[in-house]
Amino acid sequence: MKLKRTIIISIFFVLMLCGSVLASPSSNNAKRINSTYISATTEETNIRYINDKFEVAPDKQWTIKFNKEVNPLAINTENVQVLDSKGQAVNITLGLSSDGKHVSINPPASKYISGETYSLIIKKSLSNKLNETLPKEVRMKFTIMKDNSNDTGNNVNPVLYEARQGLDKIYNLVKTDKERALVSALRDGVNTKINNPSATIDVNPLKDQYGNLSSDEKSDFKNAILSNFSIGALFEIKSIFE
Repeated sequence: MKLKRTIIISIFFVLMLCGSVLASPSSNNAKRINSTYISATTEETNIRYINDKFEVAPDKQWTIKFNKEVNPLAINTENVQVLDSKGQAVNITLGLSSDGKHVSINPPASKYISGETYSLIIKKSLSNKLNETLPKEVRMKFTIMKDNSNDTGNNVNPVLYEARQGLDKIYNLVKTDKERALVSALRDGVNTKINNPSATIDVNPLKDQYGNLSSDEKSDFKNAILSNFSIGALFEIKSIFE
């Protein structure tokens, strides 16, 4: 059993960290994100992170709930931003509810781009009516569901979608920010292969990220991998990158 476990781990890391990549979740039948409110789950010194969201509708409106009335003058795109994957600001519009405690983030008129990953950022400078600011900046990544209506010639291997789904689950299983950052990078790589099967992925940054994990983090990461991928799936995923 121990030998079998070692073989599984070896296959996975030969694939991901020594020559190719795996990444994020979203199958063709995945459901859209319908949640209205978002809440933070992990924290760093100056930033509070919210779990990544996937399969988000292109016309998604996010709503942020506060426990005190927000200063209307603070509701602007300096304090609340959406950036695309290149770090460019998206032309969103903002709204404030009648009770002053709910801020809506409306999509651009042209909607979000299919398959694109965005970052929602709420700056610490956002204040309430007492001019009290947030204790930390808040960030969340979200990925728009891919439009597969024109994918007849794309020849995307369905195993990539399985890999993406598995890594989605793994993201919520691992325990540290460094592990989550590695999973996010792996998902980005898989998304790249889904959008462009002939794309070449630079895996050196992935190997560096994995190498920077502590022994406990590596153990946790491997256990999460083993709980979400079968031997057959790992062999099949590996074959895609050979």
